[in-house]
Order: sequence, then structure tokens, then C-alpha cells
Amino acid sequence: MEQKYALLPTIFYRRRLPALATFISVMLGALVYLIFAPRTYEAEARLMLDGKQLSLAGETGRDLTQESARLDSNPVATQAELALSQKVLRQAIYEAYTANNRNSNAEPPTVEELRKQLKVKTVPATSILEIKYSNKDPLIAAKLLNALTEAMINEDTAVIRREAGSARQFLAVEVPKKRAQLAQVEATLSQYKQSQGIVSIADDQGRDNAQTTSIVESLAQIEEQERTTLAQLQEVKARNSSLEQVTDSSTLKNTYATVRSGQNEQLQALRTQLVELEAKVASAQSKYKADSPPLLNLIEERDAARALYQQKIGSETGNPAASTPNAATDKLSQDLATQLITGEVEASALEGRLAAIRRDRATLQERLNQLPIREQGLAALVRQRQEAVTSLEFLQRKLEEARIAEAQKVSNLRPVDLAEPPRLPTWPNPAIVLVLATVAGGTLALGTVLLQEGLDGTLRNATEASSLVEVPIMGVLPVISPEVRGKEYADALMQEPAILESYRSLLRSSEFAANEDIKVIVVSSALSGEGKSLVSSYLAAVAATLSRRTLLIDADLRCPTQHKLFKLAAKPGLAEVAQGKLALAEAVQTTGIDKLKVLCSGRPRSHPSELFESRQIQQVIAAAASQYDLIVIDTPPVTSCVDAVSLCGNGEKLLLVARPSFTQRDIFTQAVAELRAKRVEILGVAVNGIDPQIDKYYRYAFQSYKTLTNVS
Repeated sequence: MEQKYALLPTIFYRRRLPALATFISVMLGALVYLIFAPRTYEAEARLMLDGKQLSLAGETGRDLTQESARLDSNPVATQAELALSQKVLRQAIYEAYTANNRNSNAEPPTVEELRKQLKVKTVPATSILEIKYSNKDPLIAAKLLNALTEAMINEDTAVIRREAGSARQFLAVEVPKKRAQLAQVEATLSQYKQSQGIVSIADDQGRDNAQTTSIVESLAQIEEQERTTLAQLQEVKARNSSLEQVTDSSTLKNTYATVRSGQNEQLQALRTQLVELEAKVASAQSKYKADSPPLLNLIEERDAARALYQQKIGSETGNPAASTPNAATDKLSQDLATQLITGEVEASALEGRLAAIRRDRATLQERLNQLPIREQGLAALVRQRQEAVTSLEFLQRKLEEARIAEAQKVSNLRPVDLAEPPRLPTWPNPAIVLVLATVAGGTLALGTVLLQEGLDGTLRNATEASSLVEVPIMGVLPVISPEVRGKEYADALMQEPAILESYRSLLRSSEFAANEDIKVIVVSSALSGEGKSLVSSYLAAVAATLSRRTLLIDADLRCPTQHKLFKLAAKPGLAEVAQGKLALAEAVQTTGIDKLKVLCSGRPRSHPSELFESRQIQQVIAAAASQYDLIVIDTPPVTSCVDAVSLCGNGEKLLLVARPSFTQRDIFTQAVAELRAKRVEILGVAVNGIDPQIDKYYRYAFQSYKTLTNVS
């Protein structure tokens, strides 16, 4: 991001002429306008709308004059519309141009023209109207504006008096009607109280009277008694349940029978006799047979005693058919049974008391529920009476205000500042015009630069090339002047250290990107003219300068260039070696740089495509790789033919050359996409021909380093 911002000055520098021409044209137009534009003078007046009510007697007086304004959401806006009304504008024109006859030579404006020229606005957070009027004559501007304020005040005064008169006539009829309505409501209220038998259910402040309070208090006491009785009943039932479990009594009658049978002496004697007979029967059964007379006599005597005991139990309980209860013979059992009987009686009494309390609570609740129904009718009548009283008082007060306002000659408006003839013109304003011209000129100049940049479809810098296709930048190579190209490569590299360092950086970056000992670099470009052959030659020359055995192969058989750059013979070369006419060692040619040899293109006997699709070309490259440390192959542009793709068939890496302000973005993107589709491994992009103005944003300028070296 910082690099993009750093390149902005370069973009403006490149497009400086059309941008500067656009800016100067706008500024000249602004100066011409300032010289020849007609002057306009603006007068200003201010009116204030009274927010505080004036009166002659207490709250009466001018309060009624504000009533119509209160109905509006914004009274000041209403006065602003009044200033632009046709009646007020016509009166102002008449007063300014005709009444005093001082400006008879000046032609008065029409109502529509004056409405368009007036500026009426409200000062924020105030009740002040600000009115402005512009005219070529400052005297006319001030006079017309003062006439307008006077016409507004007169019109507002007339409106107030008309409204006051209409209000007085209306109120004079309505006040007697309200009095009659109040009397009727009071009579209805009195009749309702008599029919309901009440004086007042609630006082004037809405508080309940003694009757309501008494019912509520009684209801609270009944509810408290209900809670207490219910708690006692639950306690007694819990105690009785425990006693039933201890005494093993299921009913109250059984319990009573148990107590009675345990206390009766005859029953106790019968139980003793019955036990003895049972013992004798058991003893006889062990001695005699079942049909022996002694045993039968004992059984008969036992059954007679048992029947007598059952008869006595029936007489005690009052139920002869009742089963024989377990008699409570001991003192503790008799006491527990007695407590159970007492508890059951107490529980029955508590249940009766609870039922009576609940009946009383229901009666009180019903009486309390009837109170709001009775109060509703009375409250409506009381409310009607209060509304009637309030309305009557309001109308009587307004009637008095209307009478006073009708007799006054007052207005809601009063002048704050009258208009004075302006001394300086308000337009054209040189500062505003120049500022607007500067902004417009700068905007148009920027638009011109952006338009030209947008219409230009070429790459601009290395950053754009990298972000466009997401391929790393291997090196940024400077422009090589024609003077440097005319020199021998060894001399050029020695005399131009910047070139040496650029290509040295390119070589190192390529080695690091390959992550291995790179042997073959195929150099190509998207279009012809991007400098791929020149980059190939200098890359090979720098590699040889760094003591590497380097072979430069000119594989561009359609448009060979390397023999021209190194001033060598075009043949024999690659074509002859691939066709088997010559050995590799016989075809390579030496250069002025030690350890750098060149294999020129040669002349193929058939179409170059057949040669690159043959196995012989790969054999030549393999043989060269075994004899040299680095092989640089100059190939045709990838959009012209697929020779570079064919040479990368064995895993060789491709270095793509791009040239700013020459390489088209869409062609460059398409070329990279096609290479990726054909699974060609792209080593990176070498940006060739960078302008020095751009080059300084990518690395420290060598000239500055050289200067510092000389100083030291």
C-alpha cells in the first residue's frame, strides 16, 4: 500500500502536461468572470416574532393574538410565508418605487421577480426572521427591504384585529351556552346522588370515603379469621390422623365402642370366662376324640359364652350386627381413643365455623364489587361538571382578551435591524470564486489524470505486474540507453554498475525462487518488443562475469537477435546442432566476456515448430547443461508461438519479461493464464525498462551510493 502511494507522484508527473493545462484553463476562466461579471449588492433586515405574551390586565390582552400561531407547528415559518405573499410584495413595491416618487427612473420589479430575489430564513434556535434582497443599486436594495418589513408589520396588525373581532363575536355567543350546559350537568349530578342514596363515594382528590374504608377493613378482618380457622382445622386433622394410626380405628363409632368395651366390668368378666373356655377346649381336643361328649360339652359352653359376649357388645355400641371391636382395656389406649373422639368433634366444629366465615367474606366482597359500578356513573357526571367549569372560565377569559385586542393596534412582529445601503458588493466574491475555481481545476485535473490512466491499458510498474497475475517480481531492470548498447558487454557492465547490480539481483532472485541449483532459464515475454533478448544477453553476461560457465542460446529462430547484439555470425547455430550437422562444441561462438559463449539461431531446413517438437532439441539442451553452469535460452513471445512452452517440457523454468508503458495488461494476464494452463513453471517476472523516476521507489539509487563512496 505504501508503495502504491509512493508511485502517485510519478503518475502525476507522467500526466503533468494535460493536468496542468486543465487547471490553468479553469483559473483563467475564473479571472475573466471576476473581471466582467456584474456587481450585486445585498441588503439585510431582521424581524422578531414576539414569543412572550403582552397583556393589559392580568393574563388577558394580547394572549388571544397568539392563539392562531399556537395552532401552527412553527409560527416563524408562517411569518416567512407571509413575507413572500403577493399582497405584501405588491405593497412593498408600491412604497419603494411609487409612493415617494424618488426612484421614478428605475423600473420596479414584478411580484414574481421580487419573490425569486428575496431570501427569507429563520435564525436557528430563535424567533428571528432574516430577510435579504440583492440589487445592482445598493440604495434600491435597502429601500425596498425596509418597505417590505413595514408591509409585513401592517399586514400582521390587520390580521390580528380581524381575528380578534371574529373571536369576540364567536365568544359572545358561546359563553351563555356554556353557562346553561354547566347548570344542566350540576342538576343531573344532584339527581344521581339522591337516587343512589350517597353524598359522595370519593372526595375531590379521589380518596375513598369512610363507607368504602369500613368495607375494606371488615373484609381484611374476615380474611384474617379465615386464615386462622383454616390453620387450626389443618392442625386438628393432622393430630386426629396420627391418633387413628396409633389406635387402629377407622371410624368414630369403632373408637367409641373400643372405649366402652374396655370400661364395662361384665364384658371384662365375659372375656375372662371366654379365654378360660378356649383353653379347656384346646386341652380336651388333645385328650378326647372329636365326637366325645366331654369335648362337645366344652365347645357348646364356649359358643354360648361367645354369643353372650357378642350380644353385650351390640347393646353397648347400639349396633347388634357390629363386629366385635378390640377392647381398650388399659389406661393409655382408653386415653388415646378419648383424645381421638374429642379431636373429631373439634374438627367438625371448626369446619362449620370456616363455612360461616367464607359466607360472610363473599357477602362483603359482593358489596365492595358494587361500589365501582356506583362510582362510575358519579365519576362521569363529576368529570362533565369539571369540564364545563373549565370551558366556561376559558371562554370568559378569552372574551375579555378579544375585546382588548380588537381595540389595540399591535403586531406580533417588530423590527430588530433595518436595512442599510451596502458599501461592498456581495457578488462576485473573489475569494469564493478563486477557491471554487481551484477546487474545480484540481478536480478536473485529477479527473484528466485518472481518465488517461484508465484508458491506458499498459502496465505501469512492477507492483501492478505482480498483483495482476500473482507472480513474484524477480528483478526491476533499468532502461539501457543506446550509448550503452553500442559498447561491448564487458565495458558496459564495468562502466555502468547500476546495470550490473540490477541483473545480478535478477540472477540471485531466480536462484532463490528455484529452491535448487538452477541450470536452465528460459526467457520469454508476452509481446514482441518488451526487451526479452536484451534481458537474456545481459543476464548471461552478468552470470559469466560472476565466473560461471554460461551458454546463451538464441532459440528465437523466427526473429533471431543475439548474433546482432554480440556482433556474431547467425550460423551455424542451434538449428544445425539439432539437425545433427554439427556438434555443440563446433557451433558455439566465443564473446568478449570470458566464460560466456553464444549458440546463435542458425538456419533450420524446415519449419521451426518441427524442430522444437523434436527430441533432438531436448538432447541439445541436456548436452549443454552437462558442459555449462548456466544456460540462458532466448525464446519467441509466448503469444506468438509455443516454442517457449516446448522448451519447458522437461521441467525448465520460465522467466517472463514485462515492460512498463508497453505491455498490455490483458495480453499479459492472458499469457500467464495460458502458461499456467499448460503447466509451465513460471520462475517470476522481470520488469524491464523502468524509468529512473520510478526505479527509485524500488531500491536505493546506485548513483547516490557511488557518491557516498567517493566522499568517504
